[in-house]
Amino acid sequence: MSVRRGFRGDWNYEGGTVDEEWARWRSCARRYFSRRLRDRGLVDELAQEACVRVWLARRDGRVGQVDLAWVVGVSSRLFADHQRDVFGARRFECDAPWTWDSIGIVAETREATVPIEGEAYRLSRVLQVLDECVGDLSDSWRFLVEERMHGSQVRDIAKRHGLTVDTVKLRLFRGRKRLRQAMLDRLQKEDGYGD
Repeated sequence: MSVRRGFRGDWNYEGGTVDEEWARWRSCARRYFSRRLRDRGLVDELAQEACVRVWLARRDGRVGQVDLAWVVGVSSRLFADHQRDVFGARRFECDAPWTWDSIGIVAETREATVPIEGEAYRLSRVLQVLDECVGDLSDSWRFLVEERMHGSQVRDIAKRHGLTVDTVKLRLFRGRKRLRQAMLDRLQKEDGYGD
């Protein structure tokens, strides 16, 4: 597939109003980012930033005629910056001195723990209690919490159930609050704190 066919644009577009040019640039940038990112809000944000950078380059005289190849180039650099920011944030610094000799092989695999209210609970147990407590929620909160846990966006949940976004947010807040308290009560009861 050629680049021209992939972006379906006229590479040598001459003139037009500012609004028409921005619409072309935005359309090209959106196509570029939507192939690489799932979040539509982020796609629109990055496409807008790409358009601003292209416009500034044109205004400052760094480029004469802006064709879609220029927009794709700006978009690719912007995407690389975004990826570097996202993956760079996941790294962490370790100031502790270490040597290869200090790294030992653990004889047995330990299960991950989750700190809750100052206590460490086994991750498998926390997930089991979470599943049980979600099932114990009332219907008005359970379906919202379950859909949100499965990755649905708040606006999509609201549209699907004929509710306003604010109503969904409020019910999610209250449902998560009850869920958190129910989980804490059950975990502490198992450890003997609730006797």
